[in-house]
Amino acid sequence: MRKTPSVRKLVLAAMLMAMVTAMTMFVSIKVPGPNSGYIHPGDAMIYASAWLLGGPWGAVIGGLGSALADLLSGYATFAPGTLIIKAAMGLLVGYVCARFAGKMLPRILAMSAASLLMVLGYFLYELVLYGYASAIGGVPFNLVQAVAGVVIAEPFILVLHRVPQVASLRK
Repeated sequence: MRKTPSVRKLVLAAMLMAMVTAMTMFVSIKVPGPNSGYIHPGDAMIYASAWLLGGPWGAVIGGLGSALADLLSGYATFAPGTLIIKAAMGLLVGYVCARFAGKMLPRILAMSAASLLMVLGYFLYELVLYGYASAIGGVPFNLVQAVAGVVIAEPFILVLHRVPQVASLRK
């Protein structure tokens, strides 16, 4: 029999998704260039959400929260790619964190791998949309975002890990 999520978990997931959207939209630096993207700490929130609730929830929170930010910020062209890329990031980190609960090195490696997945995913997406020159031009900015996501997420997770109320929410 399939277990249905509790109302508490659904509400928490919705709040985390809203936080991903907000951190992506409002705490961002616009990138100059033909594809006019932006650098933001939303990935750190995806990683923290995936750590907290696991892979499937991390995928939903990351994919929908980030795609919603693209739609609301005028980057609708990127929303389909963002949905898939950010969902894959949340899924990967959530599964690794569940498998190696409490272990820092696997968590950091998973976030790093997810960040590289993001760089590759956006490169391929922009390659299809804009061509090679534009796609390769976005790589340095995506690398900065990738590093920032891990650097922000890990201390945040370490702090959250020490909060007893958060520990009770973990998957």
